[in-house]
Amino acid sequence: MLELARTELILGGQKSGKSRRAEALAAAWMAGGASRRAVLVATAEAGDEEMRARIERHRRDRVAGLAVLEVPRDLAGALARLNDPQTLVVIDCLTLWLTNRLMPLHGAPDRPEDVDAAVVGLQDALRASAGPVFTRKGVSFPIPTASCARPAPPACCVRRRRRWRTCRR
Repeated sequence: MLELARTELILGGQKSGKSRRAEALAAAWMAGGASRRAVLVATAEAGDEEMRARIERHRRDRVAGLAVLEVPRDLAGALARLNDPQTLVVIDCLTLWLTNRLMPLHGAPDRPEDVDAAVVGLQDALRASAGPVFTRKGVSFPIPTASCARPAPPACCVRRRRRWRTCRR
């Protein structure tokens, strides 16, 4: 039987297997009982053809039975809605979530204090989550949200160097 941490932060560069790992954990979780479900909370937004193709590839390769909720910005709210001990949540991905807040495709970026509040809100939601939560974050820069591969802003590196102490592994 696969032993799951209540929370796990999966790190790696592009195409390093982060999605495969998270989806394998989700498949193992769902196989553990008929009442179990897994939800992928997707933060990516398709700003150009390259990103659309990446998103489509992920959709094609997804594990059977994995539900999807597209949430580019409100991760804390999504975790609150999915708060169920029989639901495993995979957040894909934190880098794109921060990018959506700091350099959105549409509208004004969040103010630094709003980004800080969103990070704290997400940490609180992770702590309050009844079921397991796996987050994945790309660690290679620049952030590939568009073909121009905009460089990551200093705030992304992250204000006050917050660590994701909430995650068990």
